[in-house]
Amino acid sequence: MEGQTRQLLKKLDAYLKEVGSERANLLSVTNFITDMNVEPQMDACGGTGLPPRSCLPRAAIGVADLGDNTLIELIATAHY
Repeated sequence: MEGQTRQLLKKLDAYLKEVGSERANLLSVTNFITDMNVEPQMDACGGTGLPPRSCLPRAAIGVADLGDNTLIELIATAHY
C-alpha cells in the first residue's frame, strides 16, 4: 500500500503542477481502496503534504477490485 500511495501522490503532484496548482489547493479527496484494513497505512504515508483531515473533505470508499493489482485510486478536486 505504501508504494502505491507514494506513486499516486507523485502523479497527483505532477497533474496539479501541470495545471498550475499544488496540494495546498486541494478542495476534496476521495480514495477508493481494495482493503479498508490498510487505510491507516495509506493515511500514514499519504498524510505528508496533504492538508489536515479537519481542513480537507476526505473520504475512503472500499471497493472489491480496481484491476491490475491496484490497491488504491484517487479522485482529487483542487483550485489553481
